[in-house]
Amino acid sequence: MPRSTEILELHENYMQGGIWGIGVSIAKESPHTILHIEDLRDPDGQNCNHLAQVGDLITHVDDAPVHAANISSLETIIFGPLDSVIKLSLASDGQKYDLHVQRHVPINVWDRTLRWYELKPEFCDKDFMAENKIVKVCGLVLVCSVRTAEGKGPAGVACCDSS
Repeated sequence: MPRSTEILELHENYMQGGIWGIGVSIAKESPHTILHIEDLRDPDGQNCNHLAQVGDLITHVDDAPVHAANISSLETIIFGPLDSVIKLSLASDGQKYDLHVQRHVPINVWDRTLRWYELKPEFCDKDFMAENKIVKVCGLVLVCSVRTAEGKGPAGVACCDSS
């Protein structure tokens, strides 16, 4: 009978993602004004801190009005994928203007590697049995469509592991 290491093949998938901001601090209560400008960037990634001022009022984000939005809703609209661009509509001293800015400041970034085992192709049409200790070692058990010699049910077992 083959050992599990002989019939299983390890696979890995690396994923990376995150939520990115635009480089400004905004008042938590309405009216949402700019409190601090750290690193505002234009769509080409160039610093454009000089185009906005502390105290400027954010009236719209991507043409959606934000005057009644709470800070959580506003963050949901402003935060997004790395290097994506949003349009801020601002008001300052009675003048209205638009800025297109890039999301580039990390808010929450993650990476994850998923690992799982699959039956090697040469064993997919074979009959085999799994011992209980194999099932206990694996945190998550996936049952294959392979049947026992008697045709009574699943006999193939593959394990998943994530980190």
